[in-house]
Amino acid sequence: ALAANVLLDWVLCLKLGFGAPGLILATTAVNALSVLILFQVLGGKVRRAGAAFQWTLLAEAGAKLLLCTGVGVLVAWGTFFALDTAMALLLRKVAGGAFWRWASQILAIGAASLLSTTAFASLCAALSIPEAEDVARRIGRGLRKDFNTVSARLSGRG
Repeated sequence: ALAANVLLDWVLCLKLGFGAPGLILATTAVNALSVLILFQVLGGKVRRAGAAFQWTLLAEAGAKLLLCTGVGVLVAWGTFFALDTAMALLLRKVAGGAFWRWASQILAIGAASLLSTTAFASLCAALSIPEAEDVARRIGRGLRKDFNTVSARLSGRG
């Protein structure tokens, strides 16, 4: 994979003149090919062990995750665009506009991140993606532990 990446970097960046985007394209292509090869190897090992590799389950989970990701991206983009545009209109004639414009963009990025993550997680839960449910369970467990620790320290028990 490393040799293929070096070769593709050389071809795309130097010979075809893509520059930095060529590095990204080469790395993405090599990673995608590596994933496909690893799935083939894993499938062969699973078949030799007497089981069937569940390609349909894998494809279904992948499609669900792509849908969740697409919705998350649309929510992030829409939220940022709406907030950034609204704040730019509100701050047009404010003194010290450059600072407030910067602050409003930070706010828009934060809101877009929060809303898109919430949309992604909610859709993953609605589609019953087992891995997403496991991650949510682990995060919830960690947050409860942190909350209990903070509560104990504030009440003087910790």
